[in-house]
Amino acid sequence: AEHSLDKCDVINNDNVIGFIDIKSYNTKRIMKCEPLGEYMKILQEQASEDNKNVEIHDNVNYSMLEVLNDDKVRMYFDIENIPKDNKAMIYEIIDKIYEIMRVKFKTYLEYPKYENYALTFNNNSHHEGLSYHLYLPIKSTKTDIYNFIKLFNYRTDYKYVNMIDYRVYGKNRLFRTVGSRCPSKFKPYTPRRQGDYHKLIKGQLLSSIIQYT
Repeated sequence: AEHSLDKCDVINNDNVIGFIDIKSYNTKRIMKCEPLGEYMKILQEQASEDNKNVEIHDNVNYSMLEVLNDDKVRMYFDIENIPKDNKAMIYEIIDKIYEIMRVKFKTYLEYPKYENYALTFNNNSHHEGLSYHLYLPIKSTKTDIYNFIKLFNYRTDYKYVNMIDYRVYGKNRLFRTVGSRCPSKFKPYTPRRQGDYHKLIKGQLLSSIIQYT
């Protein structure tokens, strides 16, 4: 079903995922809504069936992005600008995230024992450094994640303040799926970046769906 960028209707109490398929950010955005099972089939078209080594298919002409119009989400982070000569820093950041959660919120999470998160890497990002998306198996809200990032920066003496993007938690936020190329723009014009996409390097494809809570 197609909708404006509003919430999807619940279908038989199943998780229903809202997303768009576009070639350009300037395209009119009509949200599609599919039950989780059907959405997974579509998502697999963006990525290999091998969830441990997701690659883009050459014949994919559209970019698929989740529409995050509900505040309730799987906890997610857009991590970028990590120095190219320090790839281990992404795991340092993940360690710190889990550490602060345990101390501050006394959660049941035990890291590394409880490490079934999903992690993607974009080898051709437009950012200067290394670019990752991190998805944690935690139901949260965009507001709480935003506030957690502020706490995280404070507790880490702002060491990573330029590496975790806090702008990805707004209303009706679009977030690219695994294997989705960067759409083009017209104002100003930037061509479609065919090599600019996130590859799953840890976890399951299912765990990268932000609306799957």
